Amino acid sequence: MKYLARQKDTSRIQAFSKWLRAIAPLKGFESQRQLAIASKVNEATISRIWNEAQLPDELTVAKLAKTLGVEMLDALKKAGYTVSTDFTTASSPLPLPKVTPQGKTIMVPIIGSVKAGPNGISFQEPLGTHEVVESALIVGVQSYWLQVRGDSMSPYLLPGDLVLFHECPDVPSGSLAIIIIDGEEGTVKWLKRDDNYIRLEAENPYYPPREFRDKELLNVKIVGPVTEISRKPARRNGGIIRP
Repeated sequence: MKYLARQKDTSRIQAFSKWLRAIAPLKGFESQRQLAIASKVNEATISRIWNEAQLPDELTVAKLAKTLGVEMLDALKKAGYTVSTDFTTASSPLPLPKVTPQGKTIMVPIIGSVKAGPNGISFQEPLGTHEVVESALIVGVQSYWLQVRGDSMSPYLLPGDLVLFHECPDVPSGSLAIIIIDGEEGTVKWLKRDDNYIRLEAENPYYPPREFRDKELLNVKIVGPVTEISRKPARRNGGIIRP
């Protein structure tokens, strides 16, 4: 299974990290912190990319390219993305490459919330369907698109984004996942875990990490991993607006 963004696509991760470490000093950035502040990318994210622990998503690559003064297409290629010159702008002023699905597509339900119900997970607020490439699904495992709310994962995820997840609680540490805490509505967070410890991290630095140990782990339910993001442009009077 491909786990989003922190999957170990080793060659791509290493290639982009090596390129970033080489070009940043040439552009006047002497530290990861300077680059994070200038690019408005979370410093922890910069550190993971710098140290070959994370492959940046397209939005992060676009922000870094703009900050470093390099062609975005070149930066995307350094990260191993297949791109064209046809772009769509999402709910961010930075352009994202248009993704053309490869292979057969099927429609997957969109839901507005995930909660813990008396008989397991309750998937609520049906919002229609959205396509996904069939090869991205897991045979025998239920998959859904969840509409993102709030800004705790901004700028990695924005309100209105759709995240594809699979109902499969066996999620490795370092993955993006859907989590239910204390029976409340599910949330999207970076997951770090071992046998006696769970740490949930937001991308937005204004939201501190949450840690759970020992008996506290009973209050945390891991729904499943996020493996894809879909972002649609919102338009008003011919322009792009934030959703």
